[in-house]
Amino acid sequence: MKFEGHYHGWFDNILWSTAPGENAAGPAEAPVKVAGSVGQETAPDLDVLGWNDLERLEARLARGDIAAVIMEPAMCNQGAIAPTPGYLEGVAEACRRHKALLIFDDVITGFRLGREGAQKWFCVTPDLSIFAKAIANGFPFAAIVGRANLLDMFVTGGVLHGGTFNGQPVAMAAMVATQNALTPELYQGWSQRGLRLRDGLRNILRDAGLKAQVTGFELMFHVGFGLDAPARNYRDLLRCDKAL
Repeated sequence: MKFEGHYHGWFDNILWSTAPGENAAGPAEAPVKVAGSVGQETAPDLDVLGWNDLERLEARLARGDIAAVIMEPAMCNQGAIAPTPGYLEGVAEACRRHKALLIFDDVITGFRLGREGAQKWFCVTPDLSIFAKAIANGFPFAAIVGRANLLDMFVTGGVLHGGTFNGQPVAMAAMVATQNALTPELYQGWSQRGLRLRDGLRNILRDAGLKAQVTGFELMFHVGFGLDAPARNYRDLLRCDKAL
């Protein structure tokens, strides 16, 4: 199961509904799966739901046939949309209750929300998190982190994990250097400048009489022209005045 409005290019069998038009996406209560690439015909084992809607997620999990829920913990690939209060906590609890894994796509949120990723920022720990090249400042490096009993399956559980760059020395060195450089002091300075820029843009737009929502976090935010209120999900974001 995944959520509308995300990019999941590292796993082509869930490259669905990445940025569909509103008509193609179908009704909010029953989203239509929209292929993100030609050559993808069906995805019978995948469901797509709207984000920030705990009630619909609960209802889908209650059917007892979901193995895992994968989502961005904040919808930063689409509009820097924050989870509503209690949403991530509710998702984690529902996944535990219905025996489904919770997987955070931390490709964008990781290292922008903080060195420890979204789980530290939101105080919600998923079963697995996925990080990509930001972990090594753009070098070919990715990581899966999470519960030891799940990661041990790569060693003892018969789960194959192969890759051209696995353990590649230059990428490993870049990762170590990047992580050593990401100090609390660095984040503090970045955050101060990010907040100043975000709030400054918001004030400029207000003073100019332009209707817009500037939302997001210290190190990533989004300007949504034409919105009366902050977007709660991908469908809300479709109402932006994109021409403006």
